[in-house]
Amino acid sequence: MRAPILACLMVFQATSSMADWTYDNTLGPAGRAAVMGDGGAGIAVDCGNGGLPAFTIFGHDPGADEEFFVLRVDDRPEILLGADCRGPECLLEMDTLEQAEGFLDALRGGTNLEISLYRRGGLDNVTLAGSGNAIGQLTAAGCGF
Repeated sequence: MRAPILACLMVFQATSSMADWTYDNTLGPAGRAAVMGDGGAGIAVDCGNGGLPAFTIFGHDPGADEEFFVLRVDDRPEILLGADCRGPECLLEMDTLEQAEGFLDALRGGTNLEISLYRRGGLDNVTLAGSGNAIGQLTAAGCGF
């Protein structure tokens, strides 16, 4: 009796995975590419000022205007970014265009993004499956990246 129950649990665990990235053309001037993790937090990519990439962490309300996130794609080095928050949406502050482009390339080419709160631990993990396609649709809709 235990073996069938264990087998069912293993199948359920294998099929309950994070959702892939999606593109929604109804949000913003060119749409939005986004993904949500199993914990309810996620990341979105939009056209920022001048068509540059803008990154938003959503699903986490810090209760303040500012938050600091630690992000890691696969086994790449972690990056610490400040964010300007409005409720449960926090716009990440990229220091340079090169940093934004490098992070965008990592999202497109990676498999997993760990989202953590600075000095407070993990917030969520999101898949990067489908990110290249969703971000590609955003680019095709008029973003300059």
